[in-house]
Amino acid sequence: MGVLIKALLIHGARQPESAKAQLTAVLKNAHNSRKFKEVIARYVGYGAADIERVLTCTAQRATVLGCGEIRENEVHEYAFPLPVGLSAQKLWRRLVVTLAWFTPINPDHRNLREAKLELEPGGAKWDAIPLRLTRQDGDHNQVLRGTVQHEVLEGTNIISAYQDGEMLRIRVTCKKSATVSLDDVIPYGLAVTLEVKEDVGIPIYQQIRAKLKPQIVVGAGQA
Repeated sequence: MGVLIKALLIHGARQPESAKAQLTAVLKNAHNSRKFKEVIARYVGYGAADIERVLTCTAQRATVLGCGEIRENEVHEYAFPLPVGLSAQKLWRRLVVTLAWFTPINPDHRNLREAKLELEPGGAKWDAIPLRLTRQDGDHNQVLRGTVQHEVLEGTNIISAYQDGEMLRIRVTCKKSATVSLDDVIPYGLAVTLEVKEDVGIPIYQQIRAKLKPQIVVGAGQA
């Protein structure tokens, strides 16, 4: 339960737009422009936690939770239902995916954490899934540091057409890092939220809920 709370605290956080605008005006220059998302994160981190967003859903926002224990070289795969109402639509949408875990520590190694977990959308990149999303906060390298991977992804272009029952498959993998051999079982928590604007008449929550199974993990194997 503790690792799921860790995931939820970060999952509901957003970098404040006002702070990002002020930092951009003051700090952005030709030397740091390519990595400016990382510069902003040094000052505001993931942003302020908003627990209300992850404890409650609306007709246009749904959050699904998962948790488990994983060993070195294992792969856990989750299936997140894509609401059919979004197929081939052109509207703003946001997908937030947060993976958090607890890891043994090796104080004698520069990487410190012995377990490195990572999530990916079914072996593809985020912009290749039907929702056609791009990362908003943090760059690729930044979101893979520490013991949390927090992806905030948005899109406004036309969503690819897909069939009713299509799933976004999210894989969680486990690798050793600051150790020769990872013998521990690593607990993790996963949170996934999909939303559109509140004035959009597409029942995101109901369409996702109707496709959910009691057990979301659909497979586990070796990496």
